Amino acid sequence: MRRIQSLPLLAAMVMIGTAGAQETVGEPGRGKKGPNPFNNVYFGEQHLHTVASADAFSFGTRGTAVDAYKYAKGEPIVLATTGETVQKSTPYDWAAVTDHAVYLGQMSMLLDPNGPMKDTPVGKQMAAGEGEAAFQALFNSVAINQPVDYMMDPKIMRSAWQAQIDAANDAYEPGKFTTLIAFEWTSQPNYMNLHHNVFFRDDEGPKRVFSSFDSEHREDLWSYQEHQRSLGHENFSIPHNSNVSDGGMFAVHSSDGDPIDAEWAQRSQRNSPAVEIIQTKGASETHPALAPSDE
Repeated sequence: MRRIQSLPLLAAMVMIGTAGAQETVGEPGRGKKGPNPFNNVYFGEQHLHTVASADAFSFGTRGTAVDAYKYAKGEPIVLATTGETVQKSTPYDWAAVTDHAVYLGQMSMLLDPNGPMKDTPVGKQMAAGEGEAAFQALFNSVAINQPVDYMMDPKIMRSAWQAQIDAANDAYEPGKFTTLIAFEWTSQPNYMNLHHNVFFRDDEGPKRVFSSFDSEHREDLWSYQEHQRSLGHENFSIPHNSNVSDGGMFAVHSSDGDPIDAEWAQRSQRNSPAVEIIQTKGASETHPALAPSDE
């Protein structure tokens, strides 16, 4: 099951063109006559968090990836925070849930008295009504990038990731609504935001996600992407919130401090062919200190 014919098109987030444009010889998707389907504009969501993300969970989010895809498709869902029923008036054409790879899906497991986390120290804290202390310990471990060992159980991590894969596949409707298996790598060395959303083309996806606990270096993320590509899991990543990277997202040096070169740039282009320009947290096109006259 292939999600899309061209990842770079979706990496740009919308596919823009003129459906009635004059035929271009060799243009992908265009026959001898008629419009090019690749020139259509498709609207979607490429950065979305659910209960499977630790921060969203702490803010009161209890909606799952299943709920997120239902909402994107125009179906009504009930917000756990307010009890309000919400529904999009215009459904999206595609969506990707990009929950944080760090402790993916494990916070919600703590609420299950019979779940796989019940006998862990943090699970026992939750059962004893010490939830605030339990969550603070986990968030501290993320802040200093030192994982809690028992929260890294491969079996539990795999089950949480499989739930995300299943939700994407179940919501996929060929020709009507496209979903992408995805996650967010949340590297933040010295509080410089280097977050990337990683998207996969196939319906199987990788066996495991890659988190900042694995590495904070984007070159290592690229190695993960390249390895997954060699296994048949075509993918790309999109960095986001470059405006809070303190320049790190567009640094002229690699993570090791070496000057970037042509090979580094080619790897960047191959693995991260697009960049998020704007969201509610700010715009990444420029900075007032660097371009005071830029409108």
